[in-house]
Amino acid sequence: MENRWKTIVRNLQKSKQKNVGEDTYQDTIECQLQLLGWFEGIETRPSIPNGASGILKPDIVLNKDGHRALPIEIKRPTNTINDRQVGQLSSYMRRLRLSFGLYIGENIQLYYDTPNDDNDAIPICKIEIEENSPMGIKLCQLLSYENFDTNVIENFCKEQLRMINARNDFRKRIQEYVSPNYVVQNILDLLKEKFSGEGFDDAIINAELNKLNIIIEYRKQNNTENTAPTPKKNLKTSKSSQSGNTKVEDISLLSNKIFEIKILGGKILARAIYKDGKMIVLKGSTFSQGVASSFTSHKLRNEVIKKSTLLPTGVYSLIEDYSFNSPSEASKIICGYSTNGLICWKTCDGKTLKEVIGR
Repeated sequence: MENRWKTIVRNLQKSKQKNVGEDTYQDTIECQLQLLGWFEGIETRPSIPNGASGILKPDIVLNKDGHRALPIEIKRPTNTINDRQVGQLSSYMRRLRLSFGLYIGENIQLYYDTPNDDNDAIPICKIEIEENSPMGIKLCQLLSYENFDTNVIENFCKEQLRMINARNDFRKRIQEYVSPNYVVQNILDLLKEKFSGEGFDDAIINAELNKLNIIIEYRKQNNTENTAPTPKKNLKTSKSSQSGNTKVEDISLLSNKIFEIKILGGKILARAIYKDGKMIVLKGSTFSQGVASSFTSHKLRNEVIKKSTLLPTGVYSLIEDYSFNSPSEASKIICGYSTNGLICWKTCDGKTLKEVIGR
């Protein structure tokens, strides 16, 4: 299959170099299908009824064992697929009641139409027309006449979709983890856990970690994964060593510093940032299910509960960031009783909010 793929690549690249028209490119592609054993079963622009009087004409439909099995949409070898063309291929797939289809233009893309939705098919495999493409060899295996099996292709599409979703979920989780609201404290927590496990004293660890600059930088991504590029983020946690003053870059030191309230042995753990007099309590922070008899801010507490979920441990957890008008307003909701937020909120090295903002 590797040699067949290399031959196909050379032939398609010649078409691209000559910038041939769509009809000529289709003739070349039909020859490549013959390389994969399709000496029969190739329908060229068949007429497929669409509604009462409409007709659809896909460029190619492969037939196997008496059944139409794969529509192929062909564009010029310099064409970049657009939404209209995706919709075109999707309509062929649906009229043929097939869950997958192939696009060939400047590259090759296998599309999959997930069941039970009205959306167009999605690309689950994008193959550049290059000799060293492992996925190109895999495609040759799937599409060769002797191996062609719609169930095998269906399972391949499902596995590719599962991997895409898993990668996107993980990327989303990573982006949340290194977002401006979380990244500094998350990295500091990891370092603190590591060095505490090695037996270092917490006071020493906190003193040294407070001197660190933490910089998170996204590398440039190529577009083969169909994901949007992620912006670079530089996050600072320390003061300038030259002037001793807060170093303001993309995010100010104060807005980037994480403050905590930890009570009941860590059962309740809330994290927040202080910005413009407000306390923004971060997603995932927990707060008390019960309140003191003297507690009066029930209306506000009910609003916060609407943005939370009750955990099996018996505490609420915020499902999104929540902005409070003051540090004390936030700490009162977290603890379930009146508190002085300037004292309750502390950094990981034990400094109170009051100490940090110099009140």
